[in-house]
Amino acid sequence: MRLLYDKAITDVYDDLTLSGYYNYDKEVETIKSIVGKRRKILELGSGTGNLLIPLARAGFEVFGIDNSPHMIRALNKKQQEEKIKFPNIFADQRTLDLKEKFEVIVSAGGFVWFITLNDKLFICTYSKTYDDIEKTFFNSHKHLERNGLLLLNIQRHGQKFRLKLRSGMDYHFEIVFKSPSKIVKKHFIEDDGKLVFKRAFPQRIFSEDKAIQTAKDTGFKVLGVDKSNTFYVFQRI
Repeated sequence: MRLLYDKAITDVYDDLTLSGYYNYDKEVETIKSIVGKRRKILELGSGTGNLLIPLARAGFEVFGIDNSPHMIRALNKKQQEEKIKFPNIFADQRTLDLKEKFEVIVSAGGFVWFITLNDKLFICTYSKTYDDIEKTFFNSHKHLERNGLLLLNIQRHGQKFRLKLRSGMDYHFEIVFKSPSKIVKKHFIEDDGKLVFKRAFPQRIFSEDKAIQTAKDTGFKVLGVDKSNTFYVFQRI
């Protein structure tokens, strides 16, 4: 699989995600309400640290992994600028083996997440096969302490979404169905009407029921969607 988050995407990532695509303040408060007294958190797909940094400042012991060297460098630079330090390593969640356990694992929009399309909830991945979703559940289970929680983000933007970026540029995406299980998400950024960024990501979607069965087969108890509809929550048995 080619590198998804390359330098071009990394360069526009914060402008996009911090302009309202995600609400990180809400996500931090939601995580706090879900996890209770659990403090040790691993994020799958740490990106530029927009979730891990506020979690660390809120008193959590955080650890990040990402399989994009560009994202790793961007977060390392941000840690230096903001004078905050936590482990953030180059690793792939499909082959993850940290020899360490956590109380919480969160995926806030990285390689595997949930998505709402046509009023139905699907599990979604950049992978071409369902195997990589199974590997994510398996490796999450392996790295969680007993009764630890796995939180998978739920994206509810729909099939079309528009946003004015902090830079003043205009962003929009559209999702096109290629088959019942394959979608393509097309991203566009325009500056004063001129297209300056375009990227299309093929993705696979699978039913909520299939994800639930995989979680159960892996050794998770399914707790379901949290009250804020931000995360799908699973508990390691």
